[in-house]
Amino acid sequence: MMTEGSLVTIAALVWLALRYLEQAEAGQRLIGAGAEPGSVARAIRYERAHRS
Repeated sequence: MMTEGSLVTIAALVWLALRYLEQAEAGQRLIGAGAEPGSVARAIRYERAHRS
């Protein structure tokens, strides 16, 4: 039981870390493309950074 809980916790932490890194990368990509920092923050917050 403890092993299963540990695996679920580790999986959740990995998922959160990957999501954070993906958002950070998208923000850097938008800033590099010349977008304003305020617009980038909104795009990341509302998950619109991946749209073309």
